[in-house]
This record gives sequence, C-alpha cells and structure tokens, in this order.
Amino acid sequence: MFKKPLPALALLIHASTLTFAADTVQIGYYAGLVGNLPGPEPSLGCGLWAQVTDGQTTALADFVSSGGVPSDSCPAADLSLFCSRWGCPFVMTFDQVLALTVESDNSGDKSITVSATGLNGPTATVTCPWSIETISKDSSGSLYQTWLCDLSALG
Repeated sequence: MFKKPLPALALLIHASTLTFAADTVQIGYYAGLVGNLPGPEPSLGCGLWAQVTDGQTTALADFVSSGGVPSDSCPAADLSLFCSRWGCPFVMTFDQVLALTVESDNSGDKSITVSATGLNGPTATVTCPWSIETISKDSSGSLYQTWLCDLSALG
C-alpha cells in the first residue's frame, strides 16, 4: 500500500536522465520600461535572461555571477545593450540539473563558447552562434534572444 521512498541521490540521478536529454539553451536579454524609479516617467531597463528546453520541459536560469558591471567586454561589447554583456567566465544553472559557464566570446562572428555540465556528469563545450531575434514584444518591453546553444552532446 505504501511505497518506500527512494533516497535523494537516486531521485536526482533519475531526474537527470529524464530532464534535459537534448538541451537547447537560449541566452538573451529583456529590455523594457521600469516604473517606480525617481522621476515622473518610467525609465528603460534591461536584464539578462536565459532558458533551457528539451522540447517538452523548460527552465529559466539562475544566475550565479555576482552581477554588477561586467569585468571585461565579454561577450561582444559592441553587440547592443550594455546589459547583454556580463563578463567571462559567467556561470548560470538551470533547476540544479545543468550548469553552464560562458567561457569566452569571438568578436569576429559574435559567437560565445560555453561549457555545460549535466547533473549526471557529462560535460560538453560548444560554440553558440549569435542571432538577434525578438522572442516577444509588448507595450512595456521586449525579450531578445542573442545566442542559441545546442547542448545535445550532453544527452
């Protein structure tokens, strides 16, 4: 009648085999109007955004970096908004199942190189091409994708 609970480690290993089997990571930024700032009018604001998907499940990034002003021009200081830069190396995690580190950028084609580690141990280093795309837009702001990383090598 009652099932014996699996140990936590077994559950994590089981979850890692089910989740993010063929990862695609989108890294971008949100630009929009931010209210409640000093002054009568809202101001423009922006922030980093990333998500991973396996076609069925999607998870947003938890940014591990200390934030603030980037310590270098990585990635590609000449891209667009300042907030789309964060300095390298830069770490983000997704549901504690995938850790992704932006290692460097290529100013020639504006790609970034990332290393990714899945919970069950596999690691892959891939180059993510730059391709500006508007994911969503409304009257208060826009969400832009700038890098798309194919992490299917982890699966």
